[in-house]
Amino acid sequence: MVSTVFYSLRRGGVEVPFRMGKLVVEFYDSNIVQISHIPQGAELRESIAVVAKPKGISFAVEERDGVINASSDEVSVSIDVHNGVVVFRLGSTVVKEIARSSYDVEAYGVKYKAFEHVLEIDEDSALYGLGQHAGYSAHGVFNYRNHTVYLVQRNTDIAVPLLVSTAGYGILWDMYSMGVVV
Repeated sequence: MVSTVFYSLRRGGVEVPFRMGKLVVEFYDSNIVQISHIPQGAELRESIAVVAKPKGISFAVEERDGVINASSDEVSVSIDVHNGVVVFRLGSTVVKEIARSSYDVEAYGVKYKAFEHVLEIDEDSALYGLGQHAGYSAHGVFNYRNHTVYLVQRNTDIAVPLLVSTAGYGILWDMYSMGVVV
């Protein structure tokens, strides 16, 4: 029987290739994990927004039936190598990525990436953050559950790509382009 390894270890985490590129999982602390989606042909760049560095904590990686599970004492990240779907678990809280896409956009002669990221999260928690969206986006609500939020700077909208849940977790999209949170 031939065993195929779908990941490679790297300092502070694991790298998993999939059809759109690769995913890099880095543990910054036992309850903080960074997932980087890197398209084919691109390289992981150092963030200009995240100043923290991984603390070198212990983590475990196991592979079973095409699913890579990387976990610390508090959080685990499962990646299906066939479709690139990512599932985060923090205690009994589960956040599942069900779709992601990115595309090239050009505005005023400047090229940049835009993205759409769809997550399936627990039904009971409220979702806050994402900046100030009194104008075009989400129409002045505080809890963004079941609302589409455009992460773009315009008039009364100020984009801050940080989502905070009452379930006890936060998601920071380390990006410098327009995005949509659905």
